[in-house]
Amino acid sequence: MDEKRILRIMSGSDKDLTAKGLRLLMQTAEPAYILATAARNTLFNTNIRKPQPLGRPAIAVGNITTGGTGKTPFVTMLAKYLLSQNHKPAILLRGYHSTEQGSDEARAYQTMFKDQVIVEPNPSRIDGAKNVLRNHPQTSVFLLDDAYQHRQAARDLNLVLIDATQPFGYNHVLPRGLLREPIKNLKRADAIILTRADQVENEQLQSIINTISEAAGTPPIAHTAHQWTHLLDINDNKIQLQDIKHKSVAAATGIGNPTAFSHTIKQHTAALLAFDTFPDHHHFTSDDITSLLNNTIKLGAQALLLTEKDYVKWQPLLTDNLKNIIPILRPQLSIRCITGEQDLFNLINQTLHNTQTDQSSN
Repeated sequence: MDEKRILRIMSGSDKDLTAKGLRLLMQTAEPAYILATAARNTLFNTNIRKPQPLGRPAIAVGNITTGGTGKTPFVTMLAKYLLSQNHKPAILLRGYHSTEQGSDEARAYQTMFKDQVIVEPNPSRIDGAKNVLRNHPQTSVFLLDDAYQHRQAARDLNLVLIDATQPFGYNHVLPRGLLREPIKNLKRADAIILTRADQVENEQLQSIINTISEAAGTPPIAHTAHQWTHLLDINDNKIQLQDIKHKSVAAATGIGNPTAFSHTIKQHTAALLAFDTFPDHHHFTSDDITSLLNNTIKLGAQALLLTEKDYVKWQPLLTDNLKNIIPILRPQLSIRCITGEQDLFNLINQTLHNTQTDQSSN
């Protein structure tokens, strides 16, 4: 069963008899998942299991739903801020769906930062931190990508992202919905950031804020918006946004929230002629790429757009012949704070100051 059908079943929009039966099965399994999550959290809440210090201050960034909330651009923003404050950050991530070339996210970070920021994909963030400090002892702070549920690694600041366009995973925990744990567990967060806050109406935004405030005991510290800064072609030449404003394009992606990608494409181009979606972290093949490029030509599109995460998987497969079929462009994504930027950075600065003070006194 494809991912789109599963999401329609979870959301309740698919109302045929098969979907109703599957929803019932999913709902039957949901309490067991909630119980397992609660038991695991209790072990940490009662100190039966203790998080392991990483040897440097650590800032965790995560979410309570599966799928894309904007963690990669948000962690990128934090890393850039820390660099501007003369820190030497390293990014620790589990490296989901790794291939011989590494995980999607790791390669995206490495492409972005080159040697400015150490990127360490490792199933164990504790072992990853040891590797970083062994080889790069100058590291001053760790950024833990997608670590809210991975409590084995100690953190000094717990940040949670909630996507305003898909905030609460159909209000059900896996497998009935997309929540990784119940909404009430937001109270474990030190701060919550509401992403893509510009893409929903004010009334819906306020409803989301009220739900977060009730669950976490405090409203989001910041609201953010995703934005494109420019595009890059396969030779990393910069393409300005105005250069595609009058173009008809096609796009393909295998990310957690493809709807947001298509929404932004439509804002920046004359027409989106085709939008092919694949499961999150899809491993594209040469046949996939050839088919997508040929279809783009048949439709009369002037370019094919990919996310950076998708492009790093395409890149090793792009032969000279494939490169020359049609321009392949990838938007460069950043996050900007609509509200709360200074509050967020003040919290980070205070946390790092307090951590360094505590370490100095020990």
